[in-house]
Amino acid sequence: IKLGESNWYVHIQDYYLNSDGFMVNNLVTGIAYKYSIDNFWIRPFIGPHIQQSRGFNSYDGLNGYMAGWTFVYNFKILEQKFMLSNWHEFEFDRAKEFYMDEYGQAINDGRSHGINGALAMWWTPIDNLTAGVQYRYSHYKLGLAGYATAWIYSLKYNF
Repeated sequence: IKLGESNWYVHIQDYYLNSDGFMVNNLVTGIAYKYSIDNFWIRPFIGPHIQQSRGFNSYDGLNGYMAGWTFVYNFKILEQKFMLSNWHEFEFDRAKEFYMDEYGQAINDGRSHGINGALAMWWTPIDNLTAGVQYRYSHYKLGLAGYATAWIYSLKYNF
């Protein structure tokens, strides 16, 4: 939510998943600032992370903080439209009961911090069609104690 004519924003993101006995809702509310120059903009943010979950990693309450950014760089090569984008999240100061049990053993992600994001390249050969490839990454995030990656290939129709 943009705050007037400034470059400051109220940052709100909510992830919700409910599937086969597992539910998680992650809400981050905070502040962000958008900086733009020519064909590039970046929007860093920070805020508290409120979590509610049921299933293998039940937890309710403040679960630390999240900081990160989104950036976009638009450019052309031989008059073809391209876009490089990145979103990145860094969770920190997670609640100890989220990542460690009463015996001092690691659970869930196993750390008080973690990262999550994607780096993507998009090509729009015609206005109604965009093709892209994303490198998806996480480290001590999404319930995994370690590093995870994926490649995502997309073809989109633009209305």
